[in-house]
Amino acid sequence: MRKLLLLIMCTTAFMTANAEKLTIYAAASTTNAVNEIIANYEAETGNEVTSSYASSGTLAKQIDNSAPADIFISANVKWMTWLEGKGKVDKTTVAPLLANRLALIAPSKSEIKASETLDNDTAVKLLTTSGRIAIGDPAHVPAGIYAQKAMESLGVWEEVSGTVARMQNVRVALATVEKNAVPLGIVYSSDAARSKQVKIVGLFDEELHGAIRYPVAVVAGKANDTVMSFYNYLKTEKSAKIFEKYGFKAVK
Repeated sequence: MRKLLLLIMCTTAFMTANAEKLTIYAAASTTNAVNEIIANYEAETGNEVTSSYASSGTLAKQIDNSAPADIFISANVKWMTWLEGKGKVDKTTVAPLLANRLALIAPSKSEIKASETLDNDTAVKLLTTSGRIAIGDPAHVPAGIYAQKAMESLGVWEEVSGTVARMQNVRVALATVEKNAVPLGIVYSSDAARSKQVKIVGLFDEELHGAIRYPVAVVAGKANDTVMSFYNYLKTEKSAKIFEKYGFKAVK
C-alpha cells in the first residue's frame, strides 16, 4: 500500500513538473464554455491553461502591449484584424470559430412578452418606450458595437443613446438586467440562454447588425507544440459540443 501511494505521489510530481503551460485570452461571452473546455483539456493532457476574460477590445490592446497571451478568441472580426495588421497574431492561424446572435432581453419577471422572433416595429417600440438599455460599451465591446449598429439600422440610436447604460463587457450588461436595474438589455443569445434571471424578448434580425463571428488565432511567436495542441483542441468536435451547449454555433 505504501509502495502504491509512493508511486502515485511520484507519478503526480513527475506530471506536474513536466506539465506545459499556456495562456488564452478570450472574449467575456465565452467564459463558461472555454472554462469547461480547459477543464477537459487539462484532464486529458496534464497541461495547464491560464485564462483571462474581458471585452475583446480590452484584450486586443493588452496583446498589442505584449501581454503574456498565447491564444486569442475575439468576439468580432474587427479586433482580430486590428491585431493582424499590427503583426501581433500569426496570420496562418486566424480562423473562424463560433457564431452567435444578438438578443433583446428583459428581467424574467418583466411584463414584456417574449417571442422567438423580434420584428423591427416591435423592437423600435420597446427600445424607445421602455427606458434605459444596458449594452456593452461600443467603444471596445463587440456586443455593444453590434447593439449600436442594430439600433442605428432601426433608426433609434440618436433617440436612445443618451439613456443607454454602457457597460465594460457584455457579462456586466447581462448582470445589470438580471438585477432588474434596467428594463432592457442587448446581449448575445449565448449569455441570455443560460440565465434564469432574464428572458429573451427576441433575436434581432442579423441584417440589422451583420453576422456575429468569433475568430481564434495564436499570438505571434507563440506557435509551439503545446499552444498548437490547445488551439487545435478548441476546434474539435468535443469542444464544438461544449460551445453549442452554451448557446454558440461552431463554424469552420
